[in-house]
Amino acid sequence: MKYDGEIDTWRVKLKNGSSVLLLADMHGETSTHHLFSILVDATKEEQERLHLEGTTPTNPERVLVSVAAFALDDVEDIQSGESWKEVPAE
Repeated sequence: MKYDGEIDTWRVKLKNGSSVLLLADMHGETSTHHLFSILVDATKEEQERLHLEGTTPTNPERVLVSVAAFALDDVEDIQSGESWKEVPAE
């Protein structure tokens, strides 16, 4: 699997007080969940082991992979942050 480019950080604050740092290209919502995903190049064999949200129409090996999902009711706040290459090591 190959990722090309800079990936964004997302900080998800949950209502229970927990905080999660995610690396993802995008954030979306369904009627019940916040979804985070990343666009990668993956062979058919690699795709069989992933939870895919979709493929690109011009390149079947370019796929959208689910990174995380949180129930809408569990999330207090979501903030997008710096590029992963800019995040200092903690």
